[in-house]
Amino acid sequence: MENEQFWPYWASVKRLALSVVLICFAFMSCGLIFSQFLNELRLFGFPLGVLITGLFIVIFSIGLVFWFSGFQAQVDQHFGADEDL
Repeated sequence: MENEQFWPYWASVKRLALSVVLICFAFMSCGLIFSQFLNELRLFGFPLGVLITGLFIVIFSIGLVFWFSGFQAQVDQHFGADEDL
């Protein structure tokens, strides 16, 4: 990467990482905050609050990692950092 593209690249990476952290935090905290209310509802015989906090958050986090890696590849390609590897 050329020197003049160094700071905009890292600013984009920082913005992307911060957005992923905020999305993950919002989803997890909503699941935890509303878990008592959601425990009254049942899905497949299990309380919905337990399913959301235990299972769906893990699935969501794995999907979020794939989403992040796709956007990171686009940022790398935009700034020419994919040629460094």
